Amino acid sequence: MKNSTFLRTVTLIYQSSPKRFLAMLSLIIIGGILPAFSVLVTIELINEIVQAVYTGGDFTMNHLIFVIALWGVITLVSNVSALLLNSLQVVIIECFSVTLMDRLSQKVMNLSDLSFYENRDNLVKLGLVRDGLHVRPLNFIYNVSGNLQRVISLLSMFIVLFYINIYLPFLMFFSTVPVLLLSNYAGKKQWKATEFLQNEKENLFTYVKHGIDGDKAKDNILFGFMRNFYGYYQRISGHYLGEFVKISQKSFLFSLLVQIISTFITIALFVMMISIVLTQKIAAGAIAGYIQAFMRVQLELQDLASLGRWFFILNGYFENYFSLIDWQSEKTTQQKMLLDEPITHIALKNVSFAYPTNSEKMVLENINFEIDNNKRYSIVGKNGSGKTTLIKLLGAFYKPTSGEIIINKKYDLNDLDLFSYRDKLSAVFQDFTLYNGFSLDENIFVQEFAENDEKRSALMKSFDERFQQRMQDGTKIVGTQFGGEDFSGGEKQKLAALRAFLKSSDMLFFDEPTSAIDPISEKEFINTIFTMSEGKIALVVTHRMGSVQNSDQIIVIDQGKLCEQGTFDELLDQKGLFEELYQTQKSQFL
Repeated sequence: MKNSTFLRTVTLIYQSSPKRFLAMLSLIIIGGILPAFSVLVTIELINEIVQAVYTGGDFTMNHLIFVIALWGVITLVSNVSALLLNSLQVVIIECFSVTLMDRLSQKVMNLSDLSFYENRDNLVKLGLVRDGLHVRPLNFIYNVSGNLQRVISLLSMFIVLFYINIYLPFLMFFSTVPVLLLSNYAGKKQWKATEFLQNEKENLFTYVKHGIDGDKAKDNILFGFMRNFYGYYQRISGHYLGEFVKISQKSFLFSLLVQIISTFITIALFVMMISIVLTQKIAAGAIAGYIQAFMRVQLELQDLASLGRWFFILNGYFENYFSLIDWQSEKTTQQKMLLDEPITHIALKNVSFAYPTNSEKMVLENINFEIDNNKRYSIVGKNGSGKTTLIKLLGAFYKPTSGEIIINKKYDLNDLDLFSYRDKLSAVFQDFTLYNGFSLDENIFVQEFAENDEKRSALMKSFDERFQQRMQDGTKIVGTQFGGEDFSGGEKQKLAALRAFLKSSDMLFFDEPTSAIDPISEKEFINTIFTMSEGKIALVVTHRMGSVQNSDQIIVIDQGKLCEQGTFDELLDQKGLFEELYQTQKSQFL
């Protein structure tokens, strides 16, 4: 990271609400200085009273009233500024939280592939950042503003001590700074030690998260997820807590040592103070002021030592946050080309691919085929043959390990701006997503203008009557846990298909689009897909051989290799893998 985490975080707070930030900073300075003025007023008040009582001097009531009034004004300003500061902090915290989420959203929006989510370190940090978004902004602002106010208070107290005696601030400085540095050192060591335990803590959270996930409730109950992995959870939690306790014990012993050192320094300071009082005859008000300032410094020092440790934990949280913001999949100086023409042709030339996490195992090997917008294409094969991976490559979610994907017979996909490419692509993935808590219209990303309304109305006629009825109220919320409705697997799949159709695109890819649809409706739904994809590149991935009879070209993948290609009848005549799979599935229905 180019700048320190602390400076970047403070800058982000300022950017989230500049005027409020400056107002908060002003109030922090005022709150830090006012205690010193209170001590000075106390010194003056005591000196006046002592002079009147013990020296028989004239007791000026007007001056006493003035001093008391000044003390009252300082107290009032202090209380009001504290109230204003708290009110500002509440608003700034919310602005800061929203800014953090906005920057993280922008990062995710600009991701060009899936490598960000397949990085283990990123997943751990994402979990920590997500879980802390509700509290860490609040903790950080209160911690930093409180520490800053205490530092200002300490500096102002040093000035007060200098006013009493030139030697006192130096004595106080050499007594407080070492203790503060030692405490901060302990806090930093504790953070570094606990940082190594974050992987285990994330594993614990993952176990509990799966266990309480409503979408997984049936499987969890039926197969006993929580029960089966409870032993694993206990082992991890036992080790985690054991290591954490050791770290806490070491921290306690170090803190105890710091407190012992601080106590001896305090005693020494009191002895020095008495010596200065006896030799230089410091006035009673100054003595009282010194004691008040000394006690204030000790309290501020204890708070700084305690909160200083929290600072490193909070700073570590934002280290993780900015690490995610700064993450890049790869560094390239190549200028990407914006694709501003319709996509009508795609060619795969000797394409091979292995996942980054297992680069030695090729999932696809030397794939060669072409697809265009004049024919209807299907990809079939056994489970695990590489069909879904092929769709991910065509969607530019991964780059081929070797080979090329050529667009419109002239552009290498690696040279194109992927956002402009994906603007022309629509798809239904095998693991498609619906967004619980959002309405039906929001799930299909309907925009509020007439063209979309007309397009939606026309598309809805392609679906069965029951589904059309379910979709009539677009404001209906998805998900019973949000007070909405649940949908069957087939209805969810149709909803995903509707979303794909509504997007203006040149290509439509469907990965197992009928996996949750009954066999009677399956063939009809595939035909609907091809009808709605007229004039576009249409590609359907399926393992059901009987549903692709109307495809113009069928591509057969087996163990990552293209083994057959042709029409439905041609492939049956070849007596190859396709014919074997078709006959096997056909016999299951006889």
